[in-house]
Amino acid sequence: MKILFVSSTGIYVKYQDDQSVRYRSLSHIENFDKKNIFAKFTPQSLFEKNNINEFDAYIFHRPLFNNIFEKKISYLHSLNKIIIADYDDIVFGEENFQYSFLGKRISPSNEELKKLISLFNNFSKGLELFN
Repeated sequence: MKILFVSSTGIYVKYQDDQSVRYRSLSHIENFDKKNIFAKFTPQSLFEKNNINEFDAYIFHRPLFNNIFEKKISYLHSLNKIIIADYDDIVFGEENFQYSFLGKRISPSNEELKKLISLFNNFSKGLELFN
């Protein structure tokens, strides 16, 4: 089995320094390697730019929803690939914003609030793409 871990990490060049990526993706790759299971990592931005379909399973760490991502996931579904998402502790949907870390800790302007709520709604849309 060949597994690809894909993360939306904001640290593009030094993803190894992102502790969440290290815990949620890289540590698993190291464990798979010890068991002779082929596993690799790529940032979501590179996954979206390239045609990467040679893996049997795809594990997405905090995937960000957009049209390109949706098309890539649909294509992987058509190939009967295993597709998994790990959203950490992200809260889904506008109705749950008030329970989030951001919703409890900041008082954003109306424009900032609209952007944050849009992001939460996008997480909900993205979640629907996975089994």
